[in-house]
Amino acid sequence: MLRILNVVTHNCKDGFEKDYPNCLGKDQRPLLWRTGEKRTWQDAMRELADAYVGVRAREVNGLPSLHPDKGERHLLGIPLTNHPMPKPARFSSPLRFSVRKHDASHYFGVVLHLPQRFPDETAKLSREQQLEVWGIVHRKLDVLLNRASYEECL
Repeated sequence: MLRILNVVTHNCKDGFEKDYPNCLGKDQRPLLWRTGEKRTWQDAMRELADAYVGVRAREVNGLPSLHPDKGERHLLGIPLTNHPMPKPARFSSPLRFSVRKHDASHYFGVVLHLPQRFPDETAKLSREQQLEVWGIVHRKLDVLLNRASYEECL
């Protein structure tokens, strides 16, 4: 299983060559994060939701809130709201959130980044700008959650 995961994990920048989720991203490590262990799946989901809000709309450790008017928040999924967008302009978020059961009484949340490039006209951001925003997202997740290994997420 780990061998397969290594095959489908590529540098995050390489994932931006295609306009659909095409690999698990990595920088120096796989772009995987996890919450601490929780007693209920709802508590794990709550921590994931808080991390999502932190990434999207809060300043975290000096890292700025993503700006909606510049198109930065839209990288987390288009359309973000009911604002008019050019057609076709529907993309799911490259961030995936999941809750896993650790044992009979513990759960944890997992976040992974499956990079893709949104078309410049849809995202309002060039490839380089998109990569810069994702760098901020990754650094925020590094503060809000724990970077995880493949083994910790299986």
